[in-house]
Amino acid sequence: MKTQELLDVMRVQRHDFLNHLQVISGFLQLNKSDRAKEYIDQISSDIRAQSVIARLEVPELKAVLMVAVNDATKYQVEFTYDINTRLENCSVPGESLAEPVGKCIKLAMDYLSHRELENRQLYLSITEEDGIIFRIGLPGLSLDVMKEIKNKLPEQDIEVVPERSELYFIVSR
Repeated sequence: MKTQELLDVMRVQRHDFLNHLQVISGFLQLNKSDRAKEYIDQISSDIRAQSVIARLEVPELKAVLMVAVNDATKYQVEFTYDINTRLENCSVPGESLAEPVGKCIKLAMDYLSHRELENRQLYLSITEEDGIIFRIGLPGLSLDVMKEIKNKLPEQDIEVVPERSELYFIVSR
């Protein structure tokens, strides 16, 4: 994870925050307080959705996912995630979690950022069972591309699950 990537996230968040304030101010100046409230509700919902990342107890993984959210917005990729753990009892070094997830998402973004691709979706699921299970869904990518991503990460034991269009791997605790 490069410091510049996190600085970019901070810059974008600051810009978005100022833009949101301007939109709210505009609604209020036009005496459209109902529209301002709707807009605030929408922004609040978006921020709540990202708070699941902020609550992760592994800073390295948290940083990778914040950058991924930023990149998804930049490349107009629909990035959804279902994170059912805070990883508060995780004994795995943060970098051991963040590195494979970051590499996998980065490779997926490289493919998903092509404008001609119609289905530009990325889904991430993180759960804990016997290990920490990562599922990265890529419904817009072909099986060949998913295998190519897997082959670019030989150090990680990644499985391709074609019927669900996802990459799957477990990190032992």
